[in-house]
Amino acid sequence: MRVDFIRTGGFGGIRLTTSVETTELPPDQAVTIHKLLDDARFFDLPQNIAPPRPVPDSFQYQLTVASAQETHTVQVTDTACPDSLRPLIDYLTKMAMVTKNR
Repeated sequence: MRVDFIRTGGFGGIRLTTSVETTELPPDQAVTIHKLLDDARFFDLPQNIAPPRPVPDSFQYQLTVASAQETHTVQVTDTACPDSLRPLIDYLTKMAMVTKNR
């Protein structure tokens, strides 16, 4: 399974990205990502989750997950992020920061 993650916006406007192929990750990280996707019911989420009104300087996230069966993209803002999706976004943000600092 491939996961592409993009975070944009925020006060500094710094773009943060990562792409991971779960088959190439250490087993514990792959299991964590699969669990977070399942817990978020990622493939059942709508493609666009936005707040009723735009919030200045909030982060926007785009997650694309491609499995053998389907590909699904979700765009969500920080302020409209469902609680079920937050742990996945936090995990991928940390992964992107580690990759960026290498």
